[in-house]
Formats: sequence, structure tokens, C-alpha cells
Amino acid sequence: MISSFGFRLIAYYYLLAYAIFKSMLFMTAEAVIHLMKDIQDIRLLGNINEVIPYVIIRLLISNMALRDIPFISRFYRKDLIIEDG
Repeated sequence: MISSFGFRLIAYYYLLAYAIFKSMLFMTAEAVIHLMKDIQDIRLLGNINEVIPYVIIRLLISNMALRDIPFISRFYRKDLIIEDG
């Protein structure tokens, strides 16, 4: 929608930041599966916070970035679109 108003650079920035955090979310999910010996059933994983804490922190950061939490990049992207639009 923002691209139709002629703000192609802002639309590209929005798409790029979204893609980065979405790929980070998928990479951390795959890291959890790999580090837990290819177990994909969440009931069998147990307490993964103690086993792989840094991967879980990255998972939470990417999740917050995709949810528009203030002071993270998606919050500023939407603010930039509203200011220019």
C-alpha cells in the first residue's frame, strides 16, 4: 500500500527489515530442532531455557521485533510510514 503512494524506499526498508527478522525466527527454530537432536515434538523438549539460553533469547528478540514492540525496528518502520503518509 505504501508503495502505491510513491514511497518505494520506505516500502523496501519495511520489506527488508521484516524479511531479516522473519528469517532470524526460522533460523532459531531450526537451531532448536537441531540442538535438541531433531526432536520436533514440543512435549518432549523439556526446559530448553537451561539447555540453549542464547538461542531462546534470539527467538524472543525476533518474535518481539515482528510484534511491533516499541523501540524495536518494526515499530520505527510503521512510525516512518505514518509520518510520511
